[in-house]
Amino acid sequence: MDLQVGEAIERCRKGDIDALEPIYRQYRDLVFRICYRMAGNSAQAADWTQEIFIRVFEKIRSYRGNAKFSTWLYRVATNYCLDQLKTTRETVSLESLAERAANDDPGERILSEERHSAVWNALRSLNPKLRGVLVLKDLEELSYAEISRILEIPEGTVASRLNQARKELADKLKNYSAMK
Repeated sequence: MDLQVGEAIERCRKGDIDALEPIYRQYRDLVFRICYRMAGNSAQAADWTQEIFIRVFEKIRSYRGNAKFSTWLYRVATNYCLDQLKTTRETVSLESLAERAANDDPGERILSEERHSAVWNALRSLNPKLRGVLVLKDLEELSYAEISRILEIPEGTVASRLNQARKELADKLKNYSAMK
């Protein structure tokens, strides 16, 4: 963490909302990436990212400084996403479909969209606790220890949830392949 962010954290703890800006600049891509991988579309991820930084400001006094700030931020972001997934029904937005249509070959574009959609649908259908571990490990490439600290669960639970998530995802994608 750079000095400017460390100072900004201390100022936020004292209630200075303007001090959130350097924290936002430093970590917005990380938070957006988590949100996108959990939500499955850019519009929802952008909304969640904004909400998470509001939550960061509200909860920053709970950051004790005995772990890296990014670990604490992963926890706040992941918990927010998991809460949202419990209370909202996800749909594929027009924006996310347009993002996937980058390929110029219509046949390949359709196959690519179908594959992308199948993976996202399979990922979205996982229990949020399983999805959270899978996103943090396989997409964010965090260690078991980091995930354990973020989710406040034992490393063994991380491993078992990850194993279960990968198995369920593979089963769901096998069903997709069998339908083709």
